[in-house]
Amino acid sequence: MPSPSGTLATLVLFSCLGSATVLEAQSLDDPRAAKDPRTASDPRTSTDPRDADLKPSVKTRLNPPGGSELFDQLYDNGNWAVLSDALIKHQWDLADYIYDQCNSWISMTNNKPVALDSSDTDSGKLEAKLREIARLSDLGIGDTRFRYYIGKVFGLNASQRVQREEQIELLARGASVLETARSEQETLLALTSLRQSLSRALSLGDIRGQSRANSLIARVQVLNKRPTDARANAREAIRVGQSVRDINSVWNGWSTVIEASLALNDFPGTKQGLQEQHQLAAQVGDEVTAELILQQLLRLEQALGTYLPDTLIIYGPRINLPIRRF
Repeated sequence: MPSPSGTLATLVLFSCLGSATVLEAQSLDDPRAAKDPRTASDPRTSTDPRDADLKPSVKTRLNPPGGSELFDQLYDNGNWAVLSDALIKHQWDLADYIYDQCNSWISMTNNKPVALDSSDTDSGKLEAKLREIARLSDLGIGDTRFRYYIGKVFGLNASQRVQREEQIELLARGASVLETARSEQETLLALTSLRQSLSRALSLGDIRGQSRANSLIARVQVLNKRPTDARANAREAIRVGQSVRDINSVWNGWSTVIEASLALNDFPGTKQGLQEQHQLAAQVGDEVTAELILQQLLRLEQALGTYLPDTLIIYGPRINLPIRRF
C-alpha cells in the first residue's frame, strides 16, 4: 500500500525586483529622484486562491474541533443547558479535557504550582467543577464512565497521588523520546518510561493512562518491526480508550493496526482498521479525513479485486493517514 501524499496547500513565492534610494539633498525636479518603476508592489497575493474556500482543518491531520475552552467558558457563565449540548457534541474531546484537569487537581493537592486556563484558584473549586461536568456528560451520553473516572482520581490517597504524578511524568518522557527519535532504534529508548507509566496506571486504575501508554508502546513496536506485538498492544489501547472516549489513543491505535496488518500481509485486518478510522472521522464530523480514508479503502479493495460494501458513505476532501515512517 503506497505511502500517503503530503499537504494540500501550495506556496506562492515572491520576487523583489529592487529598489531605489532618494537622497534628501536631491531636488524634486531631479529626474534621478523619480520613483523607480521596478519598485511597484507585486500584484500576486501571499495565499493561493485555490485554498480560499477550504476550511483551515483541511490542511492539518485529524484534529476535531476542540471543546475545552468552550466547556470552561460555559461553566463559568452558568450556561448549563448550552454546556450540556456542548458536552454531547464534543464528547470525544472530554477524555483529554478531564484528564488534564484531573492532573491539575493532583498537582494542587500535592501542593505544587499549576497553571490553569480557567479561573479556578483551589482544588475544591476544581473538584466541584469536574464533578458537575462529568455528571452532565454522563447524563447527556447516557453513561457513567466519566463520573466513575473522576471518582477514582478524587479517591486517591496522598501516596497514590504521588504515584499518579510519577505516571504522568513517565508518560510525557516516553512520548517526548518517541516524538524526537531520528531512527527506529532510538524509539526503543522510550519503552522503559512507557512501560513504567503503564504499570503505575494499571495499579491506580487509570484507564486513560493505560490507553495512552499502550498506544505509544504499540507505535514503538511497529516501528521496530514487531507487528504482532504492536497489533496486540494497539488493540488493547483501542479497547480501553473507547471506554473513556479517548480519541487520540483510539485513532493512533487503529493507525498502528493498519500498519502492523500490512506488515503481516493481513489485508482483512488492514481493511478493518481503515473502516474503523472512517467511522471515527465521520462521528467527529471530520468529512475531509473520512473521504481520504475512503480513498485508501478503495485502493485496497481494488488491489484485492473486491468491492466496497454499500453501507460506506462518501464524504468530502482531506489529509493522509497519520502513519509515521522514518
